[in-house]
Amino acid sequence: MRGGYSTLAAIIKAEMFPTKVRALGVGLPHALVTATFGGLTEPIALALKKGGHETVFFWYVTACIGLTFLATLVVREPSRTSLLEETGAVPTTPAPPTAAPPTTAPLTCPPHRSPPHKEEKPMPAPLASYVESWQPERVTDEDALQPGPAAALSALLDLPDTAAESGDPLPPLWQWLYFLHWAPQQALGPDGHLRDARFLPPIPDRRRMFAGGRCEIIEPLRLGEPAERVSSLAAVTPKQGRSGELLFVTERQEFRQKGRTCLVEEQDIVYRSGDGSAPQHPAALDDSAVPEPEGPWQLRLHTDETLLFRFSALTANAHRIHYDTPYVRDVEGYPGLVVHGPLLALLMLDLVRTNAPERQVRSLSYRLHRPAFVGEHLLADGTPTDDHARLRIATHREPRHATAEVTFA
Repeated sequence: MRGGYSTLAAIIKAEMFPTKVRALGVGLPHALVTATFGGLTEPIALALKKGGHETVFFWYVTACIGLTFLATLVVREPSRTSLLEETGAVPTTPAPPTAAPPTTAPLTCPPHRSPPHKEEKPMPAPLASYVESWQPERVTDEDALQPGPAAALSALLDLPDTAAESGDPLPPLWQWLYFLHWAPQQALGPDGHLRDARFLPPIPDRRRMFAGGRCEIIEPLRLGEPAERVSSLAAVTPKQGRSGELLFVTERQEFRQKGRTCLVEEQDIVYRSGDGSAPQHPAALDDSAVPEPEGPWQLRLHTDETLLFRFSALTANAHRIHYDTPYVRDVEGYPGLVVHGPLLALLMLDLVRTNAPERQVRSLSYRLHRPAFVGEHLLADGTPTDDHARLRIATHREPRHATAEVTFA
């Protein structure tokens, strides 16, 4: 009975008030009545019992029920009386056209026109509603892990020799150079991203941000040996951010060679519907200032358009924020081309490869915090301890564009 009353009461009370004052209209009277009648019920009952008038309490309750019944008789029926019409929120019929003034009587002042009613924009559906039944199946890809892409990235980073040749272990996160998918040109959206794919959530006006990830390395992948990657959806979590509602999607990838699982990676991608609030970025970029180091491991890189273009090609990344300057400024609102998030992560991990080549990485995690832009001087900085290392990417204006932590075997 209590549950039935609560369900019906909430619906009836909500229909009695316009949307702009609904919360106050329902909550305030409910709180006052509950405090007055509910809060005083026990003192009244005890006082009447103590005075020997215990039966009067039952008449008191009956009177309250009677008042409630009388109130229901005068409550307006929302199905017959539109609250929206009374508040002027939504015009139900168009206003009649203004009659033209007589041609023989000149106007001394412009005719008064009532301002048009502003329609209330419907509340957008929560992002969770779009992905309630979204359960993409896992997909398996294969790659021969040829040495060519590893040699190309080594050249991009100006390494004296290729970081790995056929039969050598692949450095951590360099699996991003493999299992690439080159989509048809017509499958790309106006921003260069895919319009649709297996692990892209079906939300309207989708915007994508790479947030970070984790990787557990049981044993390194070997170049020149065929490998298998099994991709699946690990988690979908709606969250409320400062700029609006966000959808966190975690994609899980298992890499296998010779039937054994070699490493397991998870990537966290953040999606929003629409533009959200305007990002806060510097109005102008300084291409001469350099950041100060904190740790003993250091690697510096001065980015330019050519480097970003080559990395986009190496990773099959057609997102225009990495190569189209007019687009990135006029449409996305950035002050310059954006340095790839995966490139920042690879730079941090290259600190380990160059400074502790004998140490095997057992696990790693990384997080991307702030974008870096073309022309800025990047510093990859690391501080090792006995069993792990803390890494970061810095510029002169931001001490931590990206951070990572590595655990050694």
